Amino acid sequence: MPLDRSGVSPPAASDPPARPASAERVGGLDALRTLAVALVFVHHAWSLAGFDPYVHALGFPVGRVGTALFVALAGSLAAISTAPSPAEWLWRRLCRIYPAYWLVMLVVLVGVAWSGYKPIGPAQFISQMLGLGLFTHPDRLVHVATWFVSLILLLYCLTALAKRLGPDREIAAALAAGCAAVPLLGVDVGYSAHASTYFAAYLAFRAPPSRRGVWLAAVTVAMALAAIYVWPVWSCGAIAVGLIGAAVAAPIDAPVFRQASRYSYEFYLTNGPVLAALFAAAPRRPVLVSLIALLASAALAVALHRATIGFSAPRRQAAPAIA
Repeated sequence: MPLDRSGVSPPAASDPPARPASAERVGGLDALRTLAVALVFVHHAWSLAGFDPYVHALGFPVGRVGTALFVALAGSLAAISTAPSPAEWLWRRLCRIYPAYWLVMLVVLVGVAWSGYKPIGPAQFISQMLGLGLFTHPDRLVHVATWFVSLILLLYCLTALAKRLGPDREIAAALAAGCAAVPLLGVDVGYSAHASTYFAAYLAFRAPPSRRGVWLAAVTVAMALAAIYVWPVWSCGAIAVGLIGAAVAAPIDAPVFRQASRYSYEFYLTNGPVLAALFAAAPRRPVLVSLIALLASAALAVALHRATIGFSAPRRQAAPAIA
């Protein structure tokens, strides 16, 4: 989420007319966000079509690489945020995440409860509407892909705390190291790897622009070594940070990527339910279903974005009257 150019997102995603939390634009990141959401869509579609052997490219699960890209982009953009205060930055992130999430989850939860596909109690309904399902009902999530929202909300809260306490670079380094060590306590290594990727990217982007490439290269090498000698799942984070380093060094910036990036968060939220519904209706036509799902998810993402972006856009002061 992945969310928004002003500090996260898949993601957390942003809009050129209203970029309140980040004054610095880094060329190439829109293209990477587009790549990330494409990888996630391919993973979802191929899994539902039964093409699981093809979900891996060169040994790497494409969906996990896409998610790692979202996480790394979120950390990178959080680092260059120029929001006036940590509280304001966090509030903007929440306003960007929740409105679209609530609309999608309300439809999905009501649909699942009506169909009886999964049992949903009041506690789970409330928890998932708050975006906390990963922490309260990890084995019974409705709309499984929303685990990412739970994770990114936690990372944003930790980021706001680091910004508040300062110096945030040292705190980010400590958090990255702490997340790396969490699997020793029995926590899922995949989630800890994503968290470490987020804070490692944050740390690299806190460096001056002239030294940012060096920091990104160093983080990529460190994560690659960790993947080789400790936890292989870290390879996805190394790929994500390495791609960001390449984008910073040789940015690919085009209007098509800016447009796709703008709706990437909403597309992430909608593509899973759309694919699941269409594959349930026509399971034997995977190519056609995937193409229809791609178009339908894109249309829904645009509509959802336009319906909810007003909640995250800054309030603009009226222009002074000219006598």
